[in-house]
Amino acid sequence: MNATIKIYDCDIKSVAYGIKRITVELEYKGKYEKFDALSNNLEAIEAAKEVGQTDWDQRNADLFEIIEDKIDSAIESWVEECDLMENTSDTQNEF
Repeated sequence: MNATIKIYDCDIKSVAYGIKRITVELEYKGKYEKFDALSNNLEAIEAAKEVGQTDWDQRNADLFEIIEDKIDSAIESWVEECDLMENTSDTQNEF
C-alpha cells in the first residue's frame, strides 16, 4: 500500500507587520510532524481564513499551498526518514 501525506492541522501566527508564520502538521504512515514558513501573502492568507468559515479542510489545504515551496525539501527528507525507519523495522522483524 502506498501511503499518502495528509494535512492534519494548520495554524497562523503574526510575526511582524505584514508577515505571518504558517505552521502545518502533516501525517504520514501514522507519524506526525510540523513544518513552518513565513509568508507575506496576506491576501491569500485572508482568503484561506474566509474559506475556513465553511470548509476547514480546504482552509488547511490553501494554507499549505501558500508555503509548500518553502517546506517541500524538509517534507521530502521527513518522508524518506519515515520510510527508512519503516524499512529498518521490517528488516529487524524478519530476524
